[in-house]
Amino acid sequence: MCFVRSRCSLLMLVAAALVTISPFAPILAQRPDAPARPRVVITADPELDDSNTLIRALLYSTDFDIEGLVYASSQFHWRGDGRGTTQYIPGREYTRPPLTLGPQSSWRWAPDERFIEDLVEAYGKVYPNLKVHHAGYPAPAVL
Repeated sequence: MCFVRSRCSLLMLVAAALVTISPFAPILAQRPDAPARPRVVITADPELDDSNTLIRALLYSTDFDIEGLVYASSQFHWRGDGRGTTQYIPGREYTRPPLTLGPQSSWRWAPDERFIEDLVEAYGKVYPNLKVHHAGYPAPAVL
């Protein structure tokens, strides 16, 4: 099995090298129908991992076109039924110290949450400096 795997890896490496040094490589790289940069839509919730990912995405935005920034939630961000019915599931994030919040009627962020706007505003403050280093950074208004 190991021999087959290493053989396949070697074949893929050789194929990649041939495409790279092929006389057709410049033609393939300049296809008019190929987008210059991938287009992406970024979904994020206000938890730290997504906020940090969004910061990184903004700093790497010269490598792709950001088509949209969308507020999202995961299975852990439930809205409730709107009647105030509480839910309590032991071991969930709202039951772990130091939170220990007890029964909840919702586990969503505040209605006026604006972490995406806050990050885009912070990006706008450093945008002039980013443009010094690379002209391809999108204007904050575009985001």
